[in-house]
Amino acid sequence: MKPILALFAALLMIPAAAQAQTYIVDDPTEHSIEFLSFSGLPSELVIDIPDGQHPDELTFDVHTASFLGMIPGMGNVYISENLNGTWGEVDSVTPDTAYRAFGPIKLNPRARQFKIHVKLGATMQKYIKNIKVTPYTGELVYEEQTITWEQTLDNLTVGSETELTATASSGLAVVYESSDSSVCDLRDNILIAKKEGTAVITATQPGDDYYESAPGISAYATVRLPSALPDPVTDAAEPLAYPNPVKDILNISGVPVHSISIYDMQGRLMLSVTTDGRDSQQIDCSALPDGIYIVKLLSGTVAHQLHIMKLTM
Repeated sequence: MKPILALFAALLMIPAAAQAQTYIVDDPTEHSIEFLSFSGLPSELVIDIPDGQHPDELTFDVHTASFLGMIPGMGNVYISENLNGTWGEVDSVTPDTAYRAFGPIKLNPRARQFKIHVKLGATMQKYIKNIKVTPYTGELVYEEQTITWEQTLDNLTVGSETELTATASSGLAVVYESSDSSVCDLRDNILIAKKEGTAVITATQPGDDYYESAPGISAYATVRLPSALPDPVTDAAEPLAYPNPVKDILNISGVPVHSISIYDMQGRLMLSVTTDGRDSQQIDCSALPDGIYIVKLLSGTVAHQLHIMKLTM
């Protein structure tokens, strides 16, 4: 009856599933975890690597016991690592004696977690003891990345929501920031136009264990009331204003131009010029403060409206 009593006593000691814990790389403290099961259910220990530290090699001891005593039973021990949110198996070992040391097992220095997963098989007990992770002493080389963003945000209306489409060459998620959240608020990659005005939306990518942070790229967002949107153009020809952004001289071409008026975003007239009707005109914008402006053109009886940015470089 004694073996039966011992079995019931052992079952009362079955621990709950192991939780993730932070592991200090090259910590001299002994780390131990006990897996105990009677039905072959798997058990595992997930260990987090602290920020700023990088693992190199893993060693650990396995102590096994079967129902008949200190006799190794079936069931492997698997080692996995987490790279950028994806788990991958690194190695597996088979304890073939009652006491066995394993390692060193090579870990990827960019791994942020590793996992020791035990399948007990016929083994009644497995003790994973003396877990040791040595630090990586080499130099991690990070790749450069860039952001591409080809999106116009100059005709937003109050209450609209716009999906922002910037992409990073690394494939990592782009992060956005608004210079004025009262005009343009952000919910992840969704821009929410809240009131009339302008805001600078900046896209960045902070990098990870593989990539350097990407230089930020910005776009001006202009929000209006629906009634303030440009009137439809009935003429097939469209004017062109360049360079945009402009520093000094703005060129306008593409349609005969009889007058040019430039307004700021509050509707104040900043410049007004009557021209000779040629389809190539120039206007001096050097006195304008930096910002976004509405350019209204009169071509015969047809009105055109453009948006330009004045930027002193």
